[in-house]
Amino acid sequence: VQKDYQFTRDGFSQRIPIWERHLQPLADAPGINALEIGSFQGMSACWLLDRILTDPSARITCIDPKFQEQFEANIAKTGAGEKVTKLEGNVRQIISSLDHTYDLVNIQDRCKKASYIKQDASLCWNLLKVGGLMLFKDYGRANPDHPEQDLKTAINAFVDSVQGEVEILHQANQVIVKKTAP
Repeated sequence: VQKDYQFTRDGFSQRIPIWERHLQPLADAPGINALEIGSFQGMSACWLLDRILTDPSARITCIDPKFQEQFEANIAKTGAGEKVTKLEGNVRQIISSLDHTYDLVNIQDRCKKASYIKQDASLCWNLLKVGGLMLFKDYGRANPDHPEQDLKTAINAFVDSVQGEVEILHQANQVIVKKTAP
């Protein structure tokens, strides 16, 4: 409200209490690198910039097939736009081309297809540092008429695929996991 962000939908605010609890150890830390897949209008990226990525050396890379018009304006209102790398296009190709490692990966349901979530998570897992966190939204959402949108099954399949390398920190309407081994 204070920064007059312009969001047309709020699919994020209900996640804030869980994020505050689990992301607090990263707040104000130097050198934190975050990656966000599916940024829409930038609501979660703005929150991260305002609350977690506050050290001058912290950075976030936002990837989206097509950023919404409001994204640029909202990021500018954080006063930390220089910390943001915006990459637009084929998400899997972009992720595959990254050579950084990340402390935090936020995977949004950019197209509501379960197969995309699992693929994005698998690609990003290789970029996540040991001790890093990966966040998923809409874990409990299921639509029997559209099984291709069953995000819970996709997230479970991904977590199963990295057994022995992962610790589940939170699992309810969203999932937060910690990478425990390379």
